[in-house]
Amino acid sequence: MSDSSEARPGRITPEEIARTDSIHSPKLSQDGAYVVYCVGPNFRTGDHSTTALWVAETSVENSARTITSGDKHDYAPSFHPSSGLIYFLSDREKAGGPAKLYSIPVDATVDTDASLVLRLEEGQNVTSYDISPDGNYIAFTSAKKDEQDAKTKVFKIWREKTGLASLYVADLRHLHETPRVLVKTDEHVHSFSWSADSRSILYRLSDYADEECLRGQPIREAVVDIHSGITRDEFLHPRNPSSASVWRERGDIVFLQNTTPGCFFSAQSLWARPSPVAATAHVKYGENDGTLMIVDLRKDSQYAVAVARGLGTIVDVFDVNHKASTIYATQDDQISGLDIKAISEGRYCFVILRSSAVRGEPLEVWFGSADETTGGKVTHKLSSHNIWLPQERMPVSRPFYWISPDGQDVQGVISHPRGADLKAMPTVVAIHGGPTDRDSLDLTFHFLSWRLFLASQGYLVLSPNYRGSIGRGDAFVKHANGGMGTTDWMDVQSMVDQSIAEGLVDPSRVVIVGYSQGGFLTAWGVSRPNSIFKAGVDGAGVTDWGMLAATSDVPDLEVSITDLESLYGGLIHEAVVDVASGTVHDRFTFPRNPGSQSIQRQCGDIVFLQNTTLDVEFSAQSLWVRGPSAHEQTHIKYGDTDNALRVVDLRRDSRYAVAVARGLDTTLDVFDTEHKSATVYETHEDHISDWDMKAVDVDRYAFVVLRSSGVRGEPVEVWSGWAEGGTVGMVTHKLSSHNTWLSQERMPVCRPFSWTSPDGQDVQGVLSYPRGAILKNMPTVAVIHGGPTSRDVLDLSFQEWSWRHFLATQGYLVLSPNYRGSIGRGDSFVQAANGGMGTTDWMDVQSMIDQSIAEGMSDPDRVALAGYSQGGFLTAWGLSRPNGNFKAGVDGAGVTDWGMLAATSALPDEEAALAGGAPWTPGEAAYLRGSPIRDCKNSFGLTTNIRVIHCVSGVQVLTSAMQPRIFAERASAIKRAQVASGTKAVRTRAIQPRPDQPVNGQIPPRPDGSTSPIQRLPDDLLHDIFYDIAATCTCATQDGDLVSGSVLLLPVSHHARKASSSNVKLRGPKSVWEPSEDIVRMARMLAEYADRIEAFHIGQFFKEDMGKVLAFYADKPAHNLHSLMAFSGSYMEIPALFAGDMPTLRRLHLARISMPWLPYRDMVEMEIPSQLTPATEDVLWTLRHSPSLTLFSMVMHGDPSAPVMSEPASKSLVHLPRLQRLHLGTMRDTDDVLQILPHLEFPATTRVNLCLRQRMKTNVDLGDLCPPLRAVKAQVRQGFLQFICVEDLYSIIFRSPDNVFSVEWQWGRWQWGSDNEADVSSTTHTLDCVTLPNLTSLAIHAIRYFLSTPQWVDVLQRFSSIHKLEIDFRSSQLGSAWAKVPSFFAALGKDGTDGRLVCPSLTHLAIMRASFVEGHAKEAWDALVVALSGRLAKGAPQLVKLEITTRDPTSALSDTRLRNLEQLVEGVYIQTVRAR
Repeated sequence: MSDSSEARPGRITPEEIARTDSIHSPKLSQDGAYVVYCVGPNFRTGDHSTTALWVAETSVENSARTITSGDKHDYAPSFHPSSGLIYFLSDREKAGGPAKLYSIPVDATVDTDASLVLRLEEGQNVTSYDISPDGNYIAFTSAKKDEQDAKTKVFKIWREKTGLASLYVADLRHLHETPRVLVKTDEHVHSFSWSADSRSILYRLSDYADEECLRGQPIREAVVDIHSGITRDEFLHPRNPSSASVWRERGDIVFLQNTTPGCFFSAQSLWARPSPVAATAHVKYGENDGTLMIVDLRKDSQYAVAVARGLGTIVDVFDVNHKASTIYATQDDQISGLDIKAISEGRYCFVILRSSAVRGEPLEVWFGSADETTGGKVTHKLSSHNIWLPQERMPVSRPFYWISPDGQDVQGVISHPRGADLKAMPTVVAIHGGPTDRDSLDLTFHFLSWRLFLASQGYLVLSPNYRGSIGRGDAFVKHANGGMGTTDWMDVQSMVDQSIAEGLVDPSRVVIVGYSQGGFLTAWGVSRPNSIFKAGVDGAGVTDWGMLAATSDVPDLEVSITDLESLYGGLIHEAVVDVASGTVHDRFTFPRNPGSQSIQRQCGDIVFLQNTTLDVEFSAQSLWVRGPSAHEQTHIKYGDTDNALRVVDLRRDSRYAVAVARGLDTTLDVFDTEHKSATVYETHEDHISDWDMKAVDVDRYAFVVLRSSGVRGEPVEVWSGWAEGGTVGMVTHKLSSHNTWLSQERMPVCRPFSWTSPDGQDVQGVLSYPRGAILKNMPTVAVIHGGPTSRDVLDLSFQEWSWRHFLATQGYLVLSPNYRGSIGRGDSFVQAANGGMGTTDWMDVQSMIDQSIAEGMSDPDRVALAGYSQGGFLTAWGLSRPNGNFKAGVDGAGVTDWGMLAATSALPDEEAALAGGAPWTPGEAAYLRGSPIRDCKNSFGLTTNIRVIHCVSGVQVLTSAMQPRIFAERASAIKRAQVASGTKAVRTRAIQPRPDQPVNGQIPPRPDGSTSPIQRLPDDLLHDIFYDIAATCTCATQDGDLVSGSVLLLPVSHHARKASSSNVKLRGPKSVWEPSEDIVRMARMLAEYADRIEAFHIGQFFKEDMGKVLAFYADKPAHNLHSLMAFSGSYMEIPALFAGDMPTLRRLHLARISMPWLPYRDMVEMEIPSQLTPATEDVLWTLRHSPSLTLFSMVMHGDPSAPVMSEPASKSLVHLPRLQRLHLGTMRDTDDVLQILPHLEFPATTRVNLCLRQRMKTNVDLGDLCPPLRAVKAQVRQGFLQFICVEDLYSIIFRSPDNVFSVEWQWGRWQWGSDNEADVSSTTHTLDCVTLPNLTSLAIHAIRYFLSTPQWVDVLQRFSSIHKLEIDFRSSQLGSAWAKVPSFFAALGKDGTDGRLVCPSLTHLAIMRASFVEGHAKEAWDALVVALSGRLAKGAPQLVKLEITTRDPTSALSDTRLRNLEQLVEGVYIQTVRAR
């Protein structure tokens, strides 16, 4: 596809797209006279978002103007309904910090200061706001902002209860009053709407603040009175609506929601409730279109709805009776934002953000008016943000229609260069994501708008709105539910086929690209056996749906997209094979994995153990039988009040034996040919842990058991016994003595314990305690078994999890409850485990403890909990109960978050069954209420000591052949979500291979049953992927910080939609006592993977180690490196890192490290202090090729004898439109900076810092050298001028308080301020370069720096515009030089070299920390009086205020002098402070 590589004059460059701005959030004033909206860079280059507010008069074409500077994030603007003030949110206090609410007048300029409306607690973040219809109140939601840097936050906790917003209201007439809290719970205020009378607020509550957690979840809505705070009229939405509610004047509520509420993917439509508590009713839309947004007109119960219909958008206005009138419809264009106001009855005005790829019009703000009878039209354009994109350079888009193979008519967009001949063109299929999105005829540029950029490069771009896209109605959208890789791909492929058939596309030059869902379809398309695509770009596309559903933050969404049951099956099959011929026959499919192996009897039938109730996960095991060729199974026995444990084939006369759990006991039953049973053994105050049996005669049996007794104090040994004649047999003698060393007197005692739970259920358990103990007020531990399908019995065996026997020997009373879910009590008892976690199971545990306390056995102040697995969960659950009084707990591998376990477990169906649901299952989220972590903040760490024991398992490598088997269990949970209506989930269908061709209009899965492209990857490639990840993955701490001498690598996840970067961070030891060998060795190993690194950060090494580490990377190319940061403790020069081969480097930060200049390009940040002075042309080349640069900081140094920087060959300007901070400095010669500065062009909002060496050699104004710098200096209203002398180093520094502009000069071995008047000329050249025409306030600090009167005159005459002057003499030493303090007073009355009085507009003078040597005080006061008198005589205004703070006694200030000062100044303030 080489055609596209030829440069085209009209093509749009990536750099131009990167410079485009985003226009959004238009809001009209109440009368429609003004519109305010936001403008910010499409591509953020700094750490934080920046947005400016713009205002336009709607009656004046191209009247848009900016009212905020754009260096802060100003967003969410709106007009006050009556005052005309504009309210907005901003992070002005701290970039990226909590948002606060501000206001600004509509006639403001960029110099106007915005007013903070509400003063909130530190860290309080305003998330949304709305002004009441009457304008008297403002309601807002606010939450504490998480100040942890997102870059260092390693873990994001699924459904973490953070950022929960509360609802507040403030009276705008009394802003001094603290805002009142209306709603503050452990839930999140999601959105809210005012009532028309401004007395109540309709608000929504959700469990979480994260929108991802709310997809498809129920959400609550209620009304709160703003005066009383009383909440009423609660309503439950079955699914989170897609818009905020509009509460109309007539009292009803309208909102947007799924047309089919039960489907995850459904077209949005308009719904209404007659009152806050009434049932919802469908109003309009959804049949052949879908709603996009709703706007409250706040007049006569009117509202407007934007609707997607095909490729276009219409805007309808509804009256009080829900009758709609269309006031605007797009035509060959598209709108991305709008606002509407009702001007009068039946008349409306509106603003839209409109663009057209048909006409070549980029996005701008337009104004229009409408009448409900004749419709509306756009009248004129208000903005010209994208005027630099002329029409002739814009690509062309037009609609495209075709018929899919199953007869469905489909729409899309084709885009191509303007004027192109549409014949056999190189083609890109660009597929949108979503899937609930669409491509239209817009002309907007953002990071996913590939089609417009590619079309400008010479390609024909096909953009199909495949099934699942919006704008075509509910039935069209609902194809996305379980339809991935079927009709969606059919539509994409058929658009390509139709384009080829029409001759538009060259079939040998077609590629495919897409992001998100478009990325999946890209991967799906290139993996088709009949693929014609030469290349593909998969942006964040899914390649393995099962893995995505298991690891996604929104697994319910991912499961809704694809039918995982059809991917992996999940069925257990059984068949017979002939050992001689190998013939397989009599295949049988189990509805659920049996609980035992099958026994094929001599009579031909097959017996096995399986759930008594087949369609639940947890059920008592019972005995079943089926014929060898039968496809049905029959229940034989057990499960009513007991539980089958094991079946043994006696291999004689078709007989078999079954062990059965019955209460705390175990029985062994023998079955004959007719399945008639007889009990041959029963436990009695003991337990058998294993056994075997043989039929030695027709009715005679021999058996061995492993028996122990906690009642009799007998540890486990091997025993034998006999049974015959259908009678219960008995154990005859012991065969082993393995545990004779455990004497009886040392063994604890066990006995049965029975009680009744609060709901009337009788429950059993076991008590264990020291032999001979008195059971009265004993310290007690409730040791809870796992499972839950297990039980505690009267055994005496010591195993890994048998804590109760050991604890009993230590003097504790141990309670072991067989809670509901345990085996031995029948099916209904076990089935309580299905979704019952934390309910009846905990009720049984708690009631056993209560009963033990009531009987006086347990000391209520000394009770602890312990358990493993399910017992660990119940331990954590008990500790988190608000009424728990447990002193300690040991949670061994217990669950604390059922949702996370179900999402990550290899057996998600089992975990979901226990929890009563999972993140992907529909209905109420019971698994959340049963998660101890939900309530841990109320209990954990406050009164209870808890120890959590973690299990660590090995890493598993899954091959593609293993995946269907591993995911069989996972699919069963999905199946159960689909049969939630109660039908039995009997899986009897095996996955059958089918051809990869449409069948009944749908493309079936591949023969391997997969719609995941990753299934086609070979095993060796999967292994490579795994080892690449495992080899680079190490551990990080919770806060992302690194311990001393450690390495952090964050690898890219090959299956995640949101991948993290591959970062290498090397941190050296913090002291000389810490070894560095390991970290150096690790750095050397990582250097071998330099080409994979995207970010390389190194610091805190000692110089020797730093040299070693950097040497490893000196000759290793890094083709993927984006960020390089290196910090050395002492200055060092190094060769270029990574062989100078870093083509993708965008951020470079070096500190105390200098390396040769490289041909950098496309840089975003460069911070390189202490650099060898490069050639000027090299620097300008990098800047010229880095138009997106936001930070450039360089301080040059080098051999002082080296020549000054060379003059650049080119005199052209370097445009840096996004530059936010410029810092240029030199440690050698000022000319180094002055040769770069004149070539730079940057915005007036750029912060400029200059550091110059030696004095200025010529009389030059920096603004003349660099015109953009003049614009920066023009913004400076206040300034600090510092004169500093430290040893032989002299400095003059000027800076503005906000650091928008600063310049510093340094030189040494020259004593400016001596009596040598020749030095004044040097002063002149230095200060001439900082002309500040708009300066109104100046503070001068003289730190051990002394000037004569002529020098003071020379300084002051340069600041003729100031009204306030503050001079601060800072010095801890008193000497003869202080005699020159009066020289400053004398200078105030002098004329400058231009014959004008210095500082002619001065009205406020402050003299701080003045100190007079004895004998000079009178001289100083007299000099001040003379100077002020002289100023008045020359026509200067009288000083309004004179402030003097002195360290010396004011005895020299006689009454006469004081009266003279008071006559010369309106207000005199003199304060004496004691010198330290």
